[in-house]
Amino acid sequence: MYGEKDLRKIADIMVETATTKYNDGTNYMSFILMLTGLGKYKLESYPGAGHNYNEILNAIYRYYKMHPDSNIDKIFYERLARDIKTISNIQNLTLDANYILAQLKNEKENIAPFKMDNLSLLKLIKQTVLNKEKLINDPIVINWLNQTDKYLSDNYGHKIL
Repeated sequence: MYGEKDLRKIADIMVETATTKYNDGTNYMSFILMLTGLGKYKLESYPGAGHNYNEILNAIYRYYKMHPDSNIDKIFYERLARDIKTISNIQNLTLDANYILAQLKNEKENIAPFKMDNLSLLKLIKQTVLNKEKLINDPIVINWLNQTDKYLSDNYGHKIL
């Protein structure tokens, strides 16, 4: 089991490593693997707890503050957009949306050190769902999309549907 300090340290190392590999061109996929928590890039407090996207997002913020010229804000946006375009299951769909909704909330509360076009990413999720037969025919996905749209409307005055 990892405590809060341990998770923070691991997340910081993961973000620094993934960003460095992305920027030097040695591994473009490491950033998306970190965001999605695949393989050795999974960050969880204990086995089965699930990928801690909040800690990854906080580590991205810390890295951005220390290295504002690293383009981590642009990499984050680009990697989310690329992942959204290739999504094929509800788990990755919700994880990407969790990052976007957390970013939106953090921007509103002035916690995020940078801003992104969150609505375009959420609209991209909608477009991806509508263009993939496996997703559009899944009632769980459609219910989730409707709930996300309602949440956006109620809390931010935006709609994606």
